[in-house]
This record gives sequence, structure tokens and C-alpha cells, in this order.
Amino acid sequence: EIAEGSVRQLVVTLSGTTAGTPTYQWFRDGVAIAGATLNSYNATLAGSYTVAVTLNGITVTSQAAVITTTPSAPSFGTV
Repeated sequence: EIAEGSVRQLVVTLSGTTAGTPTYQWFRDGVAIAGATLNSYNATLAGSYTVAVTLNGITVTSQAAVITTTPSAPSFGTV
């Protein structure tokens, strides 16, 4: 859970033999996030995030990381 307007960094790491160059695509609620093609993504919105990693023609999709947000407390000017 993150406060509204905050950032949660999501990171995927590969283990085992990783000959070749992996590619990444992050998804929020099943929809590809434009430009989110690194091994990490800074989530700022609530949702269910997954990443598809392709290596040597094989694609594996992660389990979902569910991010929820809590509303920010209102700010008041000084009196």
C-alpha cells in the first residue's frame, strides 16, 4: 500500500543461466504500460502489476504485485 501520489518501485530479477538479452514489458490490470520496458517500474497508481520477460524466444509472466493507495491527507494553509 502506498500513499496517493507516492511511488513504489517494482523490480524483476532473473536467476539461473541467462545467456542472451532479456526484454521486459510491464502491465497494469492486464494492459501493457507504454514505454515500461526495463527490469524495473515505478508504480504510482493502484492496480495489479505484472511483467512479461522474454529470453531466447521464451516468455514468462510474473505473478501479480497488487498496489493499493490510500488518500493523502488534505493540506491546509496557515491561519
